[in-house]
Amino acid sequence: MAEQERIYKIRTAAGWDLDEGGWYAPHPDNPDEMIPEWEWECETGGPLPEDVK
Repeated sequence: MAEQERIYKIRTAAGWDLDEGGWYAPHPDNPDEMIPEWEWECETGGPLPEDVK
């Protein structure tokens, strides 16, 4: 539970949204658009917010 809360805090601070469909990230080329988490991982190849140190 603590890990889920940690991830929630980090992702929401980074502009991510969570709803019943899962996590959505700001599109890297158009921050006004949101993309699903899986698309973030596939398209950007970037780390998830909680993996950034």
